Amino acid sequence: MFEVLLAAAGLTVAACAPLQGLMEETLGLRGEIIAGPVGYVGLADAPGCRVRLGGGDELGGGVFEIATKIDQALAAEGWRRDPSADADGAGATAAGYIRDNRRLTVTVERAEPEAGPYAVVLGLRASPAR
Repeated sequence: MFEVLLAAAGLTVAACAPLQGLMEETLGLRGEIIAGPVGYVGLADAPGCRVRLGGGDELGGGVFEIATKIDQALAAEGWRRDPSADADGAGATAAGYIRDNRRLTVTVERAEPEAGPYAVVLGLRASPAR
């Protein structure tokens, strides 16, 4: 059923495969693709897919270092940063990106602000119709 909703939104789970490859190339680990609702700041959840991965210090020296690596890789792929979707907190950072008719959220967080494993999630969804 969820595949039908994704297709109606112009996405398939395969749409996350390039993001999975980008994360593997950028961070050295292959994330898992999951279909499901994806949120975006100021918008209701919409059908989409996420690439999730977890890891330790092999990903980088902190949430901002990891986020910067992802930001640079996305910019090279034509994603435009959406400053209205940026958010930072203790041990976590989030950013939003827009390309074509798609929106992408990136979150990087740690179990504890200064320690513990990292969780990195890229969430892809279609932009709302105008």
